[in-house]
Amino acid sequence: MGRKTLLAVAGLVSVHDATWTTDRRTAADRWSEIVPEHQESLAALSAWSSGATDQPVDVVHGMLNGTVSAIVAEFSELIGLWPDR
Repeated sequence: MGRKTLLAVAGLVSVHDATWTTDRRTAADRWSEIVPEHQESLAALSAWSSGATDQPVDVVHGMLNGTVSAIVAEFSELIGLWPDR
């Protein structure tokens, strides 16, 4: 979940800053500047993507329902998602 979400964040940063990046860690740092309320969650996702995988189920659900959902919504609005078929 961490790596996929941060790749989406890299896309958001790319559109926002009009430059291309796939660097997840740098994108997480930059998106934290753009959307400061996600700073803590983005740091956690970065840690998870680096191997900190032992998270309680309620923490994972909270991340999915909070920051990850917000990032998916922003990605959908700015970049787009695959159409339903």
